[in-house]
Amino acid sequence: MPYRFIIACLTLSASVVAQSGSASFTSLGDALVTVGGRIQSLSMVAETESGAPFSGQDSSSPSYTARGGIAWLEPIQGSGPPLVFQVLPGEGRKGGGDPVRVIGFNFLSPGSVASNLLFDGVPAPSFSVVTDSVLTATTPGGIDACGNPKGLVEVRVDSQLGTGKLANGFGYQPILRASSARVGQRLDLQLSADGPTSGVFWVGQTVPGVCVPIAPFAGSLTLVSSFTPLGLPPLFSPTGQINLSLVVPADPLLVGLEIEFQALAVTPPPAALSGSFTRALTVPVLH
Repeated sequence: MPYRFIIACLTLSASVVAQSGSASFTSLGDALVTVGGRIQSLSMVAETESGAPFSGQDSSSPSYTARGGIAWLEPIQGSGPPLVFQVLPGEGRKGGGDPVRVIGFNFLSPGSVASNLLFDGVPAPSFSVVTDSVLTATTPGGIDACGNPKGLVEVRVDSQLGTGKLANGFGYQPILRASSARVGQRLDLQLSADGPTSGVFWVGQTVPGVCVPIAPFAGSLTLVSSFTPLGLPPLFSPTGQINLSLVVPADPLLVGLEIEFQALAVTPPPAALSGSFTRALTVPVLH
């Protein structure tokens, strides 16, 4: 019986000891390769014809190495609620309509098939169960009440046996991310957009229900109270990934407070002036 390995993500190459014994085995490791197998596709899927795909020793193959991630086997099916590991690609347009693959497990559990796929509680307009570990889908729109992208949202898969959830499983661009904020330490902000982008960052305070649209940009500025621009002039990235580092003041009175950030992703010349605000991001200050 062929066994299939599905790899959820790629990082640095290393070796991993593959343990044998269970055909429903799941492993977190730095590297995994097929044994006596062949490449199924370039989309991180491979198959082996061996009935014992793991030898109990370091696996090695000159033709295929899956680097850093989650590996599990098919066609063995579990018997329980769905598990959601990753969405590929992990980001898309705020208007939706992007094709994605949802990687997980128990999408075809005995007596139960994945019946619903939701992004931040919004059903995908279409999805198909490909295997026990793969769904294909089209993303729904992800726009909040101010017209801004929702950013990172939960992805949920329902079946008759329960629900599987992945927090921050998919991101609607442009996305603003932040590291943890600790007094006296560096705070890193990252703006993620699609393609060449100039970015402007603000720190301030939102007023619930208040949205200030600024033409010709999509969405709204919501940091309308005591807002201060950061990183001027605008920062530019040809890849759409813009990073900005700040230092949180070493004031213990800040612990327990929250800092709010927002960014604007601008399409640079020679294109017509356009772009979109991100959703405001709230970061608590820690010790």
